[in-house]
Amino acid sequence: MLLGYTRGIINHLPLLNDYTDEVVVAIVVVPLILSLPLLMNKFTVLDYTFFLFLLVIYLTNYAIHPENTEYLNKNFFNCLCIATPMYFWGRIIDIDKYYSIFTLISIMCIAISAFYFAHYAQTAKNMAEVANDDNMYAAYQVLPHVILLLWNSLKKFNIFYIVFTIIGIMFLLSCGTRGPLACVAFFGIVYFIFFMNFRFAILIKGLLLSIGGILFLFLHEIVSHLAFLFTGLNLSTRILDKFITGELGNDSGRGSIKNALYYILDNSDSSMGLGYFGSQRFGYVYPHDLILDFQLSYGYILGNVILFCIVCLCIFAFHQSKTKQEKCMFLMMLTLTIIKLLLSGTFLTEMFFYAFLGYCCKILLENREIRIEYE
Repeated sequence: MLLGYTRGIINHLPLLNDYTDEVVVAIVVVPLILSLPLLMNKFTVLDYTFFLFLLVIYLTNYAIHPENTEYLNKNFFNCLCIATPMYFWGRIIDIDKYYSIFTLISIMCIAISAFYFAHYAQTAKNMAEVANDDNMYAAYQVLPHVILLLWNSLKKFNIFYIVFTIIGIMFLLSCGTRGPLACVAFFGIVYFIFFMNFRFAILIKGLLLSIGGILFLFLHEIVSHLAFLFTGLNLSTRILDKFITGELGNDSGRGSIKNALYYILDNSDSSMGLGYFGSQRFGYVYPHDLILDFQLSYGYILGNVILFCIVCLCIFAFHQSKTKQEKCMFLMMLTLTIIKLLLSGTFLTEMFFYAFLGYCCKILLENREIRIEYE
């Protein structure tokens, strides 16, 4: 997420501003190349085979679904060069080792995003127009950082983390989309119920519930005040307006999209579904439903089988998680992938989906190695 803001900084630097694209590419590629000798030894033949399998499946779609060629070409880079390689990130991530640096990055992302939309948008007419739109992309970009800060806040009382968590949630509200807020709520509720079990946890839970109850009593007044505040900052009040008017539960046309795509899939000649990005041929970017997304991509039978295998992988990985930190990381990744994809997006270009698969494989493979060494 910081790369986008880095580009803005480079654009204002003498000499370098003529080579912004090259500098941004170098920021990513140079450290990656330098780290390759170490990274290559961290993966198994199974990892490389899985990645090659994903590549082959994508290329096979050109042959099986030639009518999707335009959309396969359009999404080739995002899928195979950005999203899919995140599997390897999931395979090597050590949350105990990187928890602190991840937290620092999240604070930076939330702070810069809040400043960018609340301050810079006021000085640039075009940016103000952008800020007033339903800014789903920005919301889902900052979502992982808000959840990580919420994790920090619930893990141990720290006013600094709490403040940035609140700022992050306010930013999500100002983006005008419900999906990220639902993801934050899911993570917070599950963590609150199952993972807040430290000393004096009951006292903290009681305090939070009391505060929540008081806020609920004055919820309408709070929402109205926030809507007035966001209007003054030229930020989106879409979610707040929907709450005030009682339209927050509306599906915004998602139901009709799903019905249309099910109809198309049922009347398709191919038992292999519509293929990767097949829904885009009919004017639908994605189906807003993970299950339907798999069925569209692979067909009913194969799609359901793959989904079942993924569910089994997740269950086994969670069961094999040894520490609370591992389990919390699992919950966070689950929220950013399965929960999010049930609401919006497609698994084909979702970076965290492949990272989640890699993380689940990491847990299983590491515990297998531990058992072998023990035996």
